[in-house]
Order: sequence, then C-alpha cells, then structure tokens
Amino acid sequence: RRVHGGFQKKKMTSTTTTSTILRTPQGRSWWGWGWEKEVKIEPSFIYKPLKINEIHIRSPRVNINSFPPLLRVILSDDKFERLYHSRGKSFEDIMSNVQGNINNPTDLVAFPGNEHELIDLFHFCEKKNISCIIFGGGTSVVGAIDPTTSNDYIGTITISMNNFNKLLEVDFKSMSVLVEGGMKGPDLEEELKKYNLTLRHYPQSFEFSTVGGWVATRAGGHFATHHTHIDSLVQAVRICTPRGINQTRRLPASGAGPDENSHYIGSEGIYGAITQVWIRVRPRPTHRAAATIYFQDTNAENAFLKGAECVRDIVQSGLLPSNLRLIDGNEIQMQVGPKSGVSLHNTSVLLIGFESHQHNLDNNMKNALEYCIKHGGKSDAYTLEKWDRQTETGERDGLMGGWASSFMKAAYSRDKLCCLGMISETFETAITWDKFKKFHNSVLHTTKNALKNVCGGGNVTFRFTHIYTDGPAVYYTVIAPGKRGEEVEQWKKVKKAVLDTIIKEGGTCTHHHAVGKMHAHAFEQERGVMFGKVISSIKNVHDPKHILSPGVLICDNHNAKL
Repeated sequence: RRVHGGFQKKKMTSTTTTSTILRTPQGRSWWGWGWEKEVKIEPSFIYKPLKINEIHIRSPRVNINSFPPLLRVILSDDKFERLYHSRGKSFEDIMSNVQGNINNPTDLVAFPGNEHELIDLFHFCEKKNISCIIFGGGTSVVGAIDPTTSNDYIGTITISMNNFNKLLEVDFKSMSVLVEGGMKGPDLEEELKKYNLTLRHYPQSFEFSTVGGWVATRAGGHFATHHTHIDSLVQAVRICTPRGINQTRRLPASGAGPDENSHYIGSEGIYGAITQVWIRVRPRPTHRAAATIYFQDTNAENAFLKGAECVRDIVQSGLLPSNLRLIDGNEIQMQVGPKSGVSLHNTSVLLIGFESHQHNLDNNMKNALEYCIKHGGKSDAYTLEKWDRQTETGERDGLMGGWASSFMKAAYSRDKLCCLGMISETFETAITWDKFKKFHNSVLHTTKNALKNVCGGGNVTFRFTHIYTDGPAVYYTVIAPGKRGEEVEQWKKVKKAVLDTIIKEGGTCTHHHAVGKMHAHAFEQERGVMFGKVISSIKNVHDPKHILSPGVLICDNHNAKL
C-alpha cells in the first residue's frame, strides 16, 4: 500500500494470485439475505428453504475442462457457489428460492485474482459465446445478476470480484484513496479507520456490498443531503472490459467535454468490471447532534405532507444535515412494535442529524429546529435544548434507536415473511417538489388499489431517504398476503401498476436501487429518445459481442424511440 501526504510510504500490495483465491465465506445463506444463522427455520413457515444436499439443479452447460489450464483454476462448479451466485436479493429472488424454483442457475462461477485473468476469461467467453455477469456483493434487488434466459448464449459464467479487495493507496493531501472494486463496506471502513479517515457511505446493503458495486449502481448512502449518491465521491474509475482496460484521469473536476466517469457510474456491469476506484474520503466525525421531531394530523398521509414542507424549508435554507429522513409513523410502529409504548398513529417522524470532525453543531441544530417549530413539529429539543450530542458512535437510543436497528436488519425480516407466504417488498423513486403532493397521492392510490385487486388488501408505508433542494427521494414499503405459489406473479402485477404510475406522473423508476432487468422497460420510457442508442453505442465499444449482463439496463431487443 502506498501512503503519502502525512504517513511513511509503503510498497503497494501486489494483486491477488490464484494461490490465494478467496471464495464465498462459510455461513452465507444461499437462498436469502446475508448470514444463514440469522433466519431460523420455524414450524409456522409455509415455505422452508431446502438444504444444499436436498437441491437438484441442472448440470453446467459449460464444462470446466474446456477452458485453458490457467482459467480452470479460478472456476468452480460447486453447487453452493452456483446457487449463491444465481440470484440477487429482491423479493422475487428470495420467494423463488424458498419455493425451490431454481430453474436457471449460473453454470460456473469464476474467482479471478487479477485483471489479466479477467480479460483472458472475457476473451474465451467471446469465442465460445458464453454470457458473463459481474458479481460484487450479490445484493442487487433489480434482477441485475440473474443469468440470462436468452438462447443466444450456450451458458453463463458469474464472475466474483472477491479477490479485488484491497486498499491500495492513501493520499492525505487530496483526501482520497485508491480502492479495489471488490472491497466490501466494512473492510474499507476498517482500513480507513487506521488513518482516521472514513468514506461515510452506508447503504442498507453496507455489510455485503462492494465499492465497485456502489459505483456500478449509483448507490445511495449515509448522507440524506449533499453527497447522497456515490457519484460525487468518485474521483476516477478503472474498468476491465473485453476490449481491454480503461482508466479515467484522476482530477478534482474537469470541464473537458462529457464527463468520462459518468459513463461508468451506473453502468451496472454491461461495459466491464470496475477493478479500481479513486474515491474521496474525509476525517472521521468527532461532533454530532441529533433530534427527533413529530408531526401529527388527521391522517398519516397529511402528517407526512406536513413534515415534507418542513423538510423542504430546511434543505432549501442551505442547511445540509447528514440525516434528514422523514418516516411514516406506521412504518416505525411496525418495525419497533407495541413494546415501544409510544403511539405514532397519524404521525410522521423526522430524524435530523448533523456531524463534523471540527465544529460544535448546536447552531446548525437550532436553525433546523426553527423550521420544525414553524411547521408545527413537536419535540423536547425545542425548549430544553435536549438534542443528542455525541462524539463517537453517533448511535441513537430509545424509539428511534430501535427503528434504526430494525432498519439495518429489515432484509432478514423480509426473508421470514417470504417463508410465511407474504409479499414483502419495497420500491423507491424521486420527484420534484412542485409535483410531489399529487405524485405521492397517485402512487399511494395506485399501490393500494393494486394490492386490493391482486392480493385482497395490504399495507403501504413511506419515508424520505434522501433530500434535494428541488425534490425528495421517496421510499415505499409493501406488505400483503400472498396466494400460495402465485406470490411472485402477484407482486409483478402490483409493481407494473406502480411503475406505470411513477413514470406517468413524472418520477424516476429508481433513485438508488438501479435499473437491472426489472426496471429496464420503465427506464426506456423515462430516458430521452436518443439515450438508449447512446448506451448501446458505448456498449458496442467496450463489449462488441454483448457477452456482459444481457438484458440489464437496456432491453434484450432494444428499440429506441428515435
């Protein structure tokens, strides 16, 4: 590792060799989120996930022995590896797994240790017409890592980025670091902690997702304002493609033509594998201030709209809280449960937080709370100046601490609901403030009607995840009864109705979940008439045989509206 601008320089760590291949850690769940031990199989489960030795999957359509010797050593046809790398973590993926519908597994899994092996693998797959999928942490919820069902290919190889997992360089003067694309969130933060630095990018998938995956999917992170997406934290990108390696120039900014980095940020694996990223970091925060505000009205929807006006005032004032999340009280109540002893009926809850590595934040909090008072929010923080002032962990306690803890474990709760035959899924979007009220009401109306027609009813909650001066990102959670064996098709019908309304009312098909395959048709409607051709043209340069992630981002039979 090379460290400069404050520390002694060290020799950069060499790239992983095939003798130190890292495969999937033991204990991971093949069928659900994260760790297998987190979801105990209960007698009440309608669907009980099969054990590996109980599962029959089709034999690989591609034989490892057909590969050159130097590639064979990085390939695996192990049943667990194939199952684990065959799907992401959406409701459709999990429900299909627990029902035992493993009808299209990936054929082989590759664990390359360096860029030479990656390119050699790409070239072989081009010659043999084998599709390839880049696999970071496997946390996609939009079908981006599911093998193609197209008959245009003889098989699929899923390429794990596990071995691209190092912090390579630290530049203190420029406050940036060079990271390999397969490095997972906790590993990165642990390494940065040694230098008193942090990225402060914490998507809900943080424990398992990778730096390269964040860049490839334009991930949304910890900051509710300002640096909301990974985009603004990326300084330069190195991408390995079937046509070689492309390295963007490392700069603080540039006005030279279209931004080269932007072609790769959000590319979702269709151009190549992101092997290295220069990212902007910061000193670890030492000062924090946090407060919880309650807005009440005649119903939950009006309470949320009241809180939304407060949020808009705060963000447009120039204050940039690190946390500014407005949550439907019903969502908090469902996750924390009645044991909290607090009723949030017809209430929305606003979490405000500031953080800094230098400054006391009392003035920031006082200014933000003035807007909360103006909009009728209730909190002890007003008169008693009782907001939390933390210097280290920044963790909340009480009701909101319980919600935050439940939020980070929500995927495990979703897995249990799937086993109980319930439909449990989320969707998210963003919209400008001038359209928000009508948009939000239309989305709620469509969702509730679809749930009633398809499932006989259901529950919908909502929250703001990220806030901009010109509009919010809105996140919806759906829980509904499923009809045995038809849960996936039921959700597809609901999701289609929702996406149609989102696009019709002027929103985006995704704010931070990415496009993948599930949103590809909605993305086609959302983008400008020429942009589909632009994406296809860039793909033709990087991946002329179209072996990478078929059907992701652009539909298989793409037909631009030009």
